[in-house]
Order: sequence, then structure tokens, then C-alpha cells
Amino acid sequence: MLVIDSLCFNQDRHSGNYGVLFDNDTLEIVGMAPIFDMNISLFPYTSLEKLKDIGNVIYKCDIKLGDDFTHMGQAALNDVIKDRVKDLKDFSFSFHGDDVFPSERVKRLEEIVHRQASAILSKEILYTKDVFFSPQAAEAEERKKKFEYAKGLLYGFYDIIKNKFNDEIQLSICDNDEAILCVENEEYSIDVDFLNYDISLRQNMISISVEDPAKNEPFLEIYKTLEREFQEYIRSKDIER
Repeated sequence: MLVIDSLCFNQDRHSGNYGVLFDNDTLEIVGMAPIFDMNISLFPYTSLEKLKDIGNVIYKCDIKLGDDFTHMGQAALNDVIKDRVKDLKDFSFSFHGDDVFPSERVKRLEEIVHRQASAILSKEILYTKDVFFSPQAAEAEERKKKFEYAKGLLYGFYDIIKNKFNDEIQLSICDNDEAILCVENEEYSIDVDFLNYDISLRQNMISISVEDPAKNEPFLEIYKTLEREFQEYIRSKDIER
């Protein structure tokens, strides 16, 4: 079942979508029920034009069982199933298309299944992104790496400066989808942004310039100290801003 789901990119296999057969007299389990509920397989709601960019389409798929189509298929493969999957590396649908379902779409789906079958049979551990390149997935992966690096910088910097200010100054960290260290008192706050390597000053939640003469002088000194520490820290990491 899992191998077929992997080959067909079934997006609707969940814990309530498979079953077992049992003997009515003994109530003993006989085996798995025939595979059912394949209606959201092979991208039924995806246009032919978008199928040409299949990597991004698969990246947006909501897989219910497992976390990756290709890896799931490889993990579920055994010697018996392997021989059957080999036949799919160059198979053709018996249906060749009509006015509603054009032959070009049939061919494109065949190509997708061929490629996925070859990937599942590979001795190399593969994930879907390795088989069907997605610019959106690559961009998301790059953002994730940048974010994790920024979080590491953030916590490293926090350890350096956490004991440098008095109790009137509060330090807080935002690391859900940002990597920001906030240094604040009742009126002023400083945001140190480790994703964009930037430091900014706010008064009552409104951004202000460092040159603003109305700023609180003691807090301005904190800003200058923090900015100096931040610049030195970034340079020590060989980061080009």
C-alpha cells in the first residue's frame, strides 16, 4: 500500500483509510484489505501546465502517512514488491487520453511514475526533493538554514551580553520565525536582528533615529554599547553585511 501511495503520490492515505480482513466466525485477522481510496492520486486537481513544474506541485502536497513520498516507498519496499515496481519503470497506461483527459497529460503522468519507480528502486537513500527538483523547496531549505544559523548567532550573542545591564533593562528573544534579541525598558527598545544583521531603536514601539535629540541619554549609551558589541561579534564570525 505504501509503495503504491508513493508511486501515485496519494495525498489521502491516513489512519482511517486502510483496513484489514477478518474471519467472521473466528474474528481472526486474515490479512490486509484491498487498497482503496486512491481518488487523490496522480494530481487530479493540478493543471497540465503546472504538471510541467511537478517539483513545486509535489512540494506543496500534504502527505498524511510518513513525511516524504520517495523515502516512504523505499522504506516499504521488499523483494516481492521490488520485482513489480521494476515493471513500472517503463510502463504505459492502457488509457491514452481523450478530449477531457488529453494524451499529453497521460504521457506526463507516465514520466512522473517512471521516475518515481526508478527512485524507489535506487540503492541510494532518496527523498522526493532529490528526484523532482523544486525551486520553492530549495528556497525554503535555504531560508531554514539561514534561520538556524541566525538563531545560533542570537543565542551566542545573548550569552555574551546578558549580564552587562542592570535590572531595569529586560532582555527577550524572538526565535519563532525571526531571530531577534530585544533589549528594552519601559519606554525604549533595541532590536538586534540576526537574520538581517541589523540593529534598530524604538521609542514606544515607534522607530526613531539614533540622532534624535529627544532620546533618553542613559538608554542611548546602552544602544551604543550594544551596537559596538554587535559589530564586534559579527566581525568575529566573518560575516559580510
